[in-house]
Parts: sequence; C-alpha cells; structure tokens
Amino acid sequence: MTPATRAAAQVPDHLECYKIRDPLKLAGIVDLNSPQFGRETGCKVSAAKLFCVPASKVVVSAVNKATGTPITPLSFWAPPAPADRICYKMKCPRPTPPDQQVTDQFGTRVLSNLRPSLLCTPAVPGPTPTPDAFHGFPATGQMTCWDTSGTVISCTGAGQDGDTRAGATLTYVDNGDGTITDLNTGLTWEKKSVDGTIHDRDTTYVWSDAFTIFIAGLNTTSFAGHTDWRLPNAKELQSIMNYENTNPSVAPAFNTACLPGCTVLTCSCTKAADHWSATTNANVPVNAWRGDFFAGFIRPGDKTGGNFVRAVRGGG
Repeated sequence: MTPATRAAAQVPDHLECYKIRDPLKLAGIVDLNSPQFGRETGCKVSAAKLFCVPASKVVVSAVNKATGTPITPLSFWAPPAPADRICYKMKCPRPTPPDQQVTDQFGTRVLSNLRPSLLCTPAVPGPTPTPDAFHGFPATGQMTCWDTSGTVISCTGAGQDGDTRAGATLTYVDNGDGTITDLNTGLTWEKKSVDGTIHDRDTTYVWSDAFTIFIAGLNTTSFAGHTDWRLPNAKELQSIMNYENTNPSVAPAFNTACLPGCTVLTCSCTKAADHWSATTNANVPVNAWRGDFFAGFIRPGDKTGGNFVRAVRGGG
C-alpha cells in the first residue's frame, strides 16, 4: 500500500467521540448481534458516556512510541458504513464544543460538558489488505423511475435501476489541489475550470493532441504534484457519469460553482458534451470512444474531430 497524502485522508469516515454529561439516567437490557462476533444477549446498558460525530482526519505526524519509528499512514479508506473501527485516545486543545441537543430512541435531551476523548478510524479484520480492496463497482446514481411513456412513477417494487440502486454509492472527495478522488474506483480526476488555462472545460483537442499537448502539458508541469496523468479509458470515463442528472450528467462534485473566471481551486466544471477517451473503436479504428456528458453515454467519434478532455491518474 502507498502512503496516504494529507488531502486524500480528508474523508468523513471517522468518528470523533466526546465524553459527555447526560441528564438521562438510563438502565436497560439489550440483545446484540454482530456479523463478526454473533449474538450477545442480556447486555446491561446504562448512562451514556460518549457522543460521536462523523469526522475527517489529516495525519500531521505519527510515531510508534515504543520504537520511536515514524509511521507512514497507508493509502486506506474503508467500505461504506457499517464498518469496523479502532478507537484511539485523544485530547484536543480548547475551546471545547458547546452543549448539544440530540435525540435517539431513548428520548431528546441536552448533552453537556463535551470533551474530546476518542478518535475511531475505519478498520478491517485480517491481514493487510491490497490497495484496491475497498474499491466498489460504482452505482449509476439514478434514483428516479419512469414508465414506457417517460412519466415519472414510484420506484417501489419497480425493479428499475432507480429502485434497486445496485452498486457502491457514488462518493468523491475534493483534494483541495485541483483534483477529485473517486472513493469507489480509487481514480483521481482533474477538475475543470473556466479560466483559459490548460484546465479550461471549453478547450477542445483532436485525439492525437489530447495526448501530445494536453496530457503532456499536465505532466510537464507536475499538475497537483504528479507526472502520471493520462487520458481515461472508455470505462473509466463512463464511471463518473451520474444517470440521475443531465446537462451535465455528473455528480455535484464535478459541477459546482462553475462561473466565468473560476479556477480548479474554486470550482468544478463539466462541459455537457463529448469527451475523449484513450480507447480506440476496434470496429472502426479511425474512431475513438467518447463520453457524452450531456445525456450520459459512450459513442465513437472520428479521431480528427475536436472534443473536450479530462485527465485521470491511478488505477494501475
């Protein structure tokens, strides 16, 4: 596994837990059942001790205190919840959070005297996983159902994609450096802008220039600190399409605050039109496959025509 970058770790898959004072003096008995440990019955439950909230984390430094050896964090994210977690003792500088009014199945009340206590990180049982162990096949993003006349209908029991929603939930993180990471595929994508730079969403290239000018330009300048940018293949390009949306057919991560003059650090744009892939159409080799981000599909196009581009890295 490769070291995690500071930005890549900023995913809200952790729990930050605070010691609390709870006015509810609870006494009860519960039966538990976990996939790993099975049934545990007759468990006594009493006063609440912790209040846990989703959080992201950036590792500033880490060391094995027994040996003094620095620890390089793994490039790791867990599957979507529910997932195992390891909880570490934690102390944070003041100020502490204010009192919180919350509701759970035991009622509504105000929790007070919140003090940072534990940081619970995603974990998996067993040996060290491979780097790609947690990359799921992405869902389409579609949540609506239609009948044969194109009328929106209830999805309940329809069996359509909007009903079953098979696949891993589309999940992305903005790395803060002009890139977006897909937490299902592990691919890191170039963000697009409207500022006249190499990242401008409105710039088109013929297929050969997409490699020799666009991709070469990103790698020559070490965009976002990397020199392994490439043109995505046809399947990779299709993986970021969101079939619930149109014009453009992408998730909000790729279509946010897109205003004239915005940069890859301030916006995320997608041209609702054809984008080149690196994949040639084997049936007609003078064509290459393109991703149409207006309606969301893949189709071939003549390599001498001008189309839009988006770079990707990773996946090897």
